[in-house]
Amino acid sequence: GATPDGRDAYMSVADGQSPMRGTDVNGPTAAIRSVAKLHNELFSCGSLYNMKFTPEELV
Repeated sequence: GATPDGRDAYMSVADGQSPMRGTDVNGPTAAIRSVAKLHNELFSCGSLYNMKFTPEELV
């Protein structure tokens, strides 16, 4: 079955705290500001945030 956001059941949601591919439509700064609102002190083993850019995005 599928989940409400269209993923197939049991597919991974995202890579750590990173946005799901295709959902970061307002740019990298908005994505960082969004994840910065989380209370990271509650993650006892740390957390992961990856940012991936294509070469064209870095020009």
